[in-house]
Amino acid sequence: MFVIDISPLKKIKCIFLLSLFSILYTQYFHAQNQKTDSLLALVKTDAADTNKVKHLFYLCREYNKVGEFDKGLVPGKQALVLAQNLNFKKGIANSYHNIGVIYFSQGNYPEALKNYSAGLKIWEEIKEKPGTAGAYNNIGLIYYNQGNYPEAIKNFFAALKIREEIKVGHPEEIGNKQGIAAAYNNIGNIYDEQGNYPEAFKNFFAGLKMFEEIKDKKGIATCYQGIGDVYYAQRNYPEAFKNFFAALKLREEIGDKDGVAATYNSIGIIYDDQGNSAEAFKYYLAALKITEEIGDPEGNVTAFINLGTLYTKLKKPKEAASYLNK
Repeated sequence: MFVIDISPLKKIKCIFLLSLFSILYTQYFHAQNQKTDSLLALVKTDAADTNKVKHLFYLCREYNKVGEFDKGLVPGKQALVLAQNLNFKKGIANSYHNIGVIYFSQGNYPEALKNYSAGLKIWEEIKEKPGTAGAYNNIGLIYYNQGNYPEAIKNFFAALKIREEIKVGHPEEIGNKQGIAAAYNNIGNIYDEQGNYPEAFKNFFAGLKMFEEIKDKKGIATCYQGIGDVYYAQRNYPEAFKNFFAALKLREEIGDKDGVAATYNSIGIIYDDQGNSAEAFKYYLAALKITEEIGDPEGNVTAFINLGTLYTKLKKPKEAASYLNK
């Protein structure tokens, strides 16, 4: 459906995976999840110790959650410098993770890979399995987004292997289950891209089962999206719709704006394929409104191309060129 060599559903899946992984390391810092204003106040009065690193970490995460990426980089980099000065290894590794997430969100894959790899080195050095597994997953996401499936699946399986080695009863057990489920989901995406639908379904449903077990709505929605993608690839539109709308409902419940936008695009694509231009426009424009609101450049590109392609089909070259040029 795109006029470039990346399917719209693939671009959407990358966004979902990132939004999932942006929460995976929070278990390492047990401070209360405080909001931006209170965190800013704490950072101003904190001594230059590990508590300040933690508060800067959470401040970076809060900005990332609402799509204020440039603002988030400031405390993220401050946390890194302070953690390095204190030789606070977990703080250093987590800071690299946070910075990598923001660069990934901005589509700056070289900087994202640089930071994730730096974090991985430290996690391995201190023999921290959950952190090591999370870094492998994030590196896999970059390769996935670049279409390098052999490197992506290698990193996803490395993450899954480490997660499965972590014993039941580990202090981070819920986070570990979250990581296993996410790895299944990532592997499912690659099998979907390669047209291996039985393996894709197998991994998506394995991830869904575990996400349901820990009541992770964002993860459940991600798996519904993946299952819908496979049905879409098989042109089973009723089942694709069923799963996309299930994902949309959950994303709306938890206020996952980038997820909602991506699901709007998915639904629009099906209407587009069915020749229902009015509904396709409705969902594409709704997606674009959100991605512009939260400053998501890749989300904007997806919506621009979908709208441009639809106008091309309708033989409206002026409108099509407007969106495609953007």
